[in-house]
Amino acid sequence: MPVVLPDPWSILVDAIAAHRPAHAGVGRTLWLGEGPPVTLPARVEVAFGGLSPWPEHAQETLSVLSGPTGMAPEANVRIASPFNDGVHEPQSALETVLRDVGPDDVVLIEVQIAIGDRLDLPLAADASLSPLLAALHERCAVVAAAGNGGHGLTEPVQGNLVGAVDRSGRPLASSNNGPPVTQWMPGDHVLLPGTSRVASGTSVAAAIAAGLALWPAAAGIGLGTWRHTLEHQLNSSLRLKP
Repeated sequence: MPVVLPDPWSILVDAIAAHRPAHAGVGRTLWLGEGPPVTLPARVEVAFGGLSPWPEHAQETLSVLSGPTGMAPEANVRIASPFNDGVHEPQSALETVLRDVGPDDVVLIEVQIAIGDRLDLPLAADASLSPLLAALHERCAVVAAAGNGGHGLTEPVQGNLVGAVDRSGRPLASSNNGPPVTQWMPGDHVLLPGTSRVASGTSVAAAIAAGLALWPAAAGIGLGTWRHTLEHQLNSSLRLKP
């Protein structure tokens, strides 16, 4: 019979959670840039805006990060939603974060936008938001989903764009790519902690990166052959806090 090897990508989040440091996220705040879930978990509050058309998406993001099986269960989460009574207000959401963000906070932007006929671009592709994003990047770690349009991005953006790789370590065909994508994380059928569900795409990849950014820099990741790659990406791409 053939030898069946463990699939490191589908078990990755649970593996990270199993090796997370004690009290992961304690005293830290994650700012989440997307609409909230219908029901807010513990330690999660809405600082601005309202529901998006896809509240289940936020639930998937939060399952990676918060709750007893998440990567940073003791972090406080503040949601700055760009959706406000049916109006798309990303500038107001970013201004809300900028007013209250601290140097130890992590900002995770999961929103994707359309510019012309190009769909599923990262929010940072909107040049009008560059000053706000630059100001945020000066204050704390900013992590953003690169987007699922399969585009080759060329223009520099503010923050760390996270692309998604498949089980062979290659970028997903749907993941935006190019020089602005500074970090790559698993995004192919990733098992969501504490559930039997899986998620794919740059949003779950960015959530993993944000969860790791909430860990102390010295925390061991414990992922065997993937550890060196992940630690190298994190130390070179994110400003981890001691």
